[in-house]
Amino acid sequence: GNVDEIPYVHVKIQVMTNDGCRFWHQDSVPFRLVSTLRGPCTEWVPPDFSKATLKRRRHDSEHARSMKLNDVALFKGRGDADSQSIYGQ
Repeated sequence: GNVDEIPYVHVKIQVMTNDGCRFWHQDSVPFRLVSTLRGPCTEWVPPDFSKATLKRRRHDSEHARSMKLNDVALFKGRGDADSQSIYGQ
């Protein structure tokens, strides 16, 4: 599909041996496709709570949701400040 009229896609497959994210954050990319194939799953915070969660700069959030094993999610990066999910853990 045409996600944001981006003319190319950079694909990177990475094996993580730890949680990979110390604090909740937004990536400095337009979009990031995330899937967990083994181990603890990626956690994310809905857009309504993203600004408050980012401001706390902590590793926990009462608004955290967890993806399930083999789920696939497309997260918006810093390209659109009005509607962003953030992720960590």
